[in-house]
Amino acid sequence: MKNTLTDKLTKASLQYGEQTLIRTGINLIPYVGGALDFLISNHGQNYTIKRINTFIEELQSEISKLKEEQINKKYLESEEGFDLLVKSFNSVSKTRNTEKIKTYAQIVTGAIISKKTFKYNEPELYLRIIDELSEPEIQIAYALYNLKENEKFDIFKRKDKEYPKGITNDAELIAFHNTNFSSEDINHC
Repeated sequence: MKNTLTDKLTKASLQYGEQTLIRTGINLIPYVGGALDFLISNHGQNYTIKRINTFIEELQSEISKLKEEQINKKYLESEEGFDLLVKSFNSVSKTRNTEKIKTYAQIVTGAIISKKTFKYNEPELYLRIIDELSEPEIQIAYALYNLKENEKFDIFKRKDKEYPKGITNDAELIAFHNTNFSSEDINHC
């Protein structure tokens, strides 16, 4: 599948490259014409192809962790599943941030698990949220998720560990457990 997609993207960008009149018109657009031409031409497509290949590899890695009976094939064949995949590829093509690309693969994988039900197109909402986050914000979100979800604890209820006095919010909790962040940095994100 990966080679077929790469071949199609390469062919489309080569066809654009052969359209001298269209390329000339795009280059005449003030300020942005040259950049648009670059993005649409073969050189710009290389970035997109690389990002999509990374996404496909991440998606294969995530899905390979599932058993076949866990995969909701009806969802994948539905209009909703199609829309999620298209939106994922669009989001992937617009970012060079590998953490975002990994997260997009995790969102798609989570969406195709058979017994999951969603309200209000949650997977698409998650894609939009990740689109808006910066790299530090994604790291903070993962740190908070790992603390609260994976370790299943609430600092105000946990009795097996002493916390320094003064931890009163999530920013301080993340900073206490993760030396990559200070609570001031987290509050400024």
